[in-house]
Amino acid sequence: KNGIDLYDSHDNKLMGNTIAEMHDGIYIESSHRNTVEGNTVERMRYGIHCMYTDGTIIRNNTGSYNITGAMVMGVNDVEVSGNSFFKQSENVHSQGILLFDAHRSRFTDNLVEGNRVGLYIELSSDNELTGNRIERNFIGSQFIEASGNRLSGNVLQGNVIHAEARLSADNELDGNFWDSFSGIDADGDGRSELTYAVN
Repeated sequence: KNGIDLYDSHDNKLMGNTIAEMHDGIYIESSHRNTVEGNTVERMRYGIHCMYTDGTIIRNNTGSYNITGAMVMGVNDVEVSGNSFFKQSENVHSQGILLFDAHRSRFTDNLVEGNRVGLYIELSSDNELTGNRIERNFIGSQFIEASGNRLSGNVLQGNVIHAEARLSADNELDGNFWDSFSGIDADGDGRSELTYAVN
């Protein structure tokens, strides 16, 4: 059983709930333009689970000790911002935020900390991932068959492996901070003239 379950339900606001020890905390399928804000989800399969939704807003939620904090699948034009997902690490499939078949969406100002994988991005394209803090995960960010995504202004620190990519092309990584990187800033603009090597 899911804590809150929406199917073919549009333009709802799910705000300020605390949900623990269910199957999924908040499950949204084939439902558009819903707002999920200020909720706490703990000890479940997926804390927040969106499938086949457009225009969903997932903002300022907190998730911990789930298999995956937020699973965002088959979506367009979604906003995931200001969330904190930490300690999703006890399962071999654990992630802080999982994008699968996600397109034209924005993932901004989130904290993913202490997860097995912080940001997992598969079969997803044309997403903006900016201003996120990706800290103390085993793998910070992982790309699989993902293309045309832009990661900029993110902080990656304390991860065992900052980033991995497989069968992923034409993603743009620009202006991120990698704590293990010793770059060269010849012109003093605060950015290295050498690039950080993923994998």
